[in-house]
Amino acid sequence: MIYRDFIDLDRFPIDRPGPVLDARIHDARDALANDGCAVLRGFLTEAGIKALTAEANAVAFRAHASFNRTNPYFTQDDPDLGPTHPKRRFFDRSNAFVPADNFSETGALRLIHNAVGFDGCESRRQNDHRNGWVI
Repeated sequence: MIYRDFIDLDRFPIDRPGPVLDARIHDARDALANDGCAVLRGFLTEAGIKALTAEANAVAFRAHASFNRTNPYFTQDDPDLGPTHPKRRFFDRSNAFVPADNFSETGALRLIHNAVGFDGCESRRQNDHRNGWVI
């Protein structure tokens, strides 16, 4: 199992700089600037989705969960605003976070996280065939 099995490197060539990667980065930055969120549809392959889902399900019982009521802005109620203002609309919200040390060093999540170019950290590059890295 190597990270190339899980990331569509033809559409998202994070491991090799060039015009395709530059275009993807530009699109993501535009989405962040305009929408506050960037969705990378197709970043993961079907195998990647299946592997990450299985890995997450296997450690889900170790999650730290929280439940609260919040508005879309994660702010306190502001009575100076009208009753229908989004900052005054609160919804039930839950989160669960699994600490990283619960994930296998050789699992899909770490393979993707440690992939060359994943987070721009070139110091992760290694000549390590176990992780699918050949530099």
